[in-house]
Amino acid sequence: MDAVLELRHVHAGYEDRPVLEDVSLVIPRHRVVGLVGESGSGKSTLARVAAGLLAPASGQVLLDGRPLSGRRDKAACRKIQMVFQNPEGSLNPRRRVGRALEEAMVFHGAAARGEAREKCLRLMERMELPADALDRLPRAFSGGQKQRVALARALAVEPELLIADEATSALDVSVQLKMLDLIRALRAERSLTILFISHDLGVIRYVCDEVVVMRAGRILEAQPAGDFFLRPQTEYGRQLLDSVPRIDF
Repeated sequence: MDAVLELRHVHAGYEDRPVLEDVSLVIPRHRVVGLVGESGSGKSTLARVAAGLLAPASGQVLLDGRPLSGRRDKAACRKIQMVFQNPEGSLNPRRRVGRALEEAMVFHGAAARGEAREKCLRLMERMELPADALDRLPRAFSGGQKQRVALARALAVEPELLIADEATSALDVSVQLKMLDLIRALRAERSLTILFISHDLGVIRYVCDEVVVMRAGRILEAQPAGDFFLRPQTEYGRQLLDSVPRIDF
């Protein structure tokens, strides 16, 4: 299997609080992997380890088949980008959107300084945001617009893997659907690989090719989405299907 990212027997946590226990996960290239589980199951910690924001206590993280060190280089950081539930986590409130995107593009070699502005304009158009959005501060946007700006910030450097950690859960239903449709379209246009984390199984069913179920820091099952929604492999998976509130599109 051609994997963009692989976790092998990863243990991770915070100070004296272990969270992930012997987690192994393969994220195949050009697939959307949905990670589900109740609050506190370790989903966000796994995302932080995958993105390089948290070093594992033990185990390996491999990118394109090569082990990543604790301190990732610029090339690895470019290849893995993350969109958070709270877009303010990736947007500097004092920096105009255009400057933030242009600096990211130039720093990671995704555009020369002379062409970065034009690429930013095209990106704003694709995000269905006005051209003058580049000259605004983050506080000038609505919640849905901020999340599209955060998505644009992640995509500006042309990553191989996009990690979306509850990226649509704070949005109302109509705005959420537009965001999900945008992510689906961008996945096809850019041949993206996506790790999509959500507590909402309706959302997971709408966007994901595969489903991975976590509980108490461990992965309980992983299978194609169609198979999971027809026949979960574990009792906990069946409980999730029965009990988690979801939006059917």
